[in-house]
Amino acid sequence: FCFLPSARGECGKNDEKWYFDTQMKKCLPFLYGGCGGNKNRFETMDDCSRAC
Repeated sequence: FCFLPSARGECGKNDEKWYFDTQMKKCLPFLYGGCGGNKNRFETMDDCSRAC
């Protein structure tokens, strides 16, 4: 799932989450809408870094 693009999802929230960017080869923040999206979404940068 680390190779999936970031996916904002739906529901209109603006929760900061983290995803792994394959081009930059690092974890970056993005705004998550609260539902939907994909599994390339982590609560913290550390969680993202450990998984990817």
